[in-house]
Amino acid sequence: MANPPVVSSEGLVRVDHHVFYLLERDSGGMNSPASFLNGLVDSEEGIVAINTGIHSGSVRLRVEVCNTEPALEPAGWEDIAEVSVSLDTDILFICDSSMISNPDFEFLEFEFSGEYRVRAHAQERDAAVDLVVHDGAERHLLQFWPSVSADTVEHKISSRYGATRRRLARERS
Repeated sequence: MANPPVVSSEGLVRVDHHVFYLLERDSGGMNSPASFLNGLVDSEEGIVAINTGIHSGSVRLRVEVCNTEPALEPAGWEDIAEVSVSLDTDILFICDSSMISNPDFEFLEFEFSGEYRVRAHAQERDAAVDLVVHDGAERHLLQFWPSVSADTVEHKISSRYGATRRRLARERS
């Protein structure tokens, strides 16, 4: 691996109403509902929202924080998109839509606050759409690295669920 992560963590994350968040402790949640225009990930200052295929339950999440942009490796992933996020603190809490943090995978520490890019990957979002699933079959990878703010990039949206979310979000906007 050319750019090994400085920090990495993996575990099951609770999902509620098709979403889980990484957010700063005092953010209070998103100011407006996440639009998911790319079908997968949305952000605003201090918050990253991830859209899941399952309605509720658990998904498997791996998070990596790198010093520089990691190589794009699309093999094995159905959906990949990038957004920017500005962090005022160096800790993000991982929680479901009720803002309850995950006891087994509670937070992620960064070396410093500031501007980051987030590349979100997803696999198996079509396997159990709208169902309650606790086995973690749906998988997500989030890669963070310091970067100036930039437009959203859609690298790959090949799941039916991701394509549907993207179409519906764009019709509403």
